[in-house]
Amino acid sequence: MESRPDVYAGITTNGTADVTIHVVKGRQSGAETDALRHEAGLEKIAAKVVLTERSTADLKKVMAAIPDNDVLMARLSSYGIDPANNRVDVGVTELTAEVESAARAEFGDAVALRVEQPFTAVSGRFEDSSPFYGGIRYGNQRIGACTHGFSVTNAHGTRYALTAGHCGFVGETYAAMTYSGGSDGVGEGYTNFGTMQFQRFGGGGVDAGLIGGLDYGGRMWAHSNLYDNGGYSLPVHGVSYSCQGCRVILNGSFSGLQTGFLNGPGERCITYNGGLNCGQQIVSPTASGTLCQPGDSGGPVFAYDGQGGVIAVGIIAAGNGTNCTYTPVQTLLNIWTSRITTG
Repeated sequence: MESRPDVYAGITTNGTADVTIHVVKGRQSGAETDALRHEAGLEKIAAKVVLTERSTADLKKVMAAIPDNDVLMARLSSYGIDPANNRVDVGVTELTAEVESAARAEFGDAVALRVEQPFTAVSGRFEDSSPFYGGIRYGNQRIGACTHGFSVTNAHGTRYALTAGHCGFVGETYAAMTYSGGSDGVGEGYTNFGTMQFQRFGGGGVDAGLIGGLDYGGRMWAHSNLYDNGGYSLPVHGVSYSCQGCRVILNGSFSGLQTGFLNGPGERCITYNGGLNCGQQIVSPTASGTLCQPGDSGGPVFAYDGQGGVIAVGIIAAGNGTNCTYTPVQTLLNIWTSRITTG
């Protein structure tokens, strides 16, 4: 489906039991449709095919044009393809007649507008030492605090700490932090955590960075009580994308373990910290409580694998008081030709 964006218009799912494949009218043969259903059946997944007007390629052209629309960009919160409704879903901070008119004039019914609270970056555990585990809090005087997500290993065998790109810039150094103390409580005087060696943020790209210079282990701190600095950690066993409607767990160093579910549709472009950042998933809470808050940025998003470990899913990026966003780890591994470090 990804290799033929002119034919297909995306896929939607209800958990893991069934999928709906969206196909542009007249661009796919009946035999190909039957083959898709058969392939899904082999995996014990019920699949159905629905016909649409616009392909993924058509909707990506709409998405590419949104940043050039000054009226929308002045109030933009996020946007992404909505395959279920065959259009681009756009969240704006204020839905005025001017916004509606500008969207209709340029995009017609290929865009759906709705009001959405703006997102802000959410800038793990404590007194950790090399090899550092995911979930620790790190920082410096300039940024305050962020959270380490997972360790990744590149093709040369070098390990890095994967975190949010808005947490720093290339060449900036950090320290592992405690709850309090140091200079303004932001880590000075504590263990060296490394230096930002690769960083991306804004410009419609991903929000991610790689901190290096030390060793970063293939485990994650997973105690539900942030004040317990005991030795409870879990090994990272692999990496995976998640699915719409499925549950994931966020593990920021301020909010701790919080469960949410993927609130589709699909990957979105989010505006925060003065930048446009794409390829993110939105997570909604399953219960009351704070999914993420300032200081959680870069923290692990994961799922338990039922074998005593966790599967890396994403790193925390932003929140708007209710929902949070994350960047998929697999996407970042592809960008930096790396693999997840397992423990």
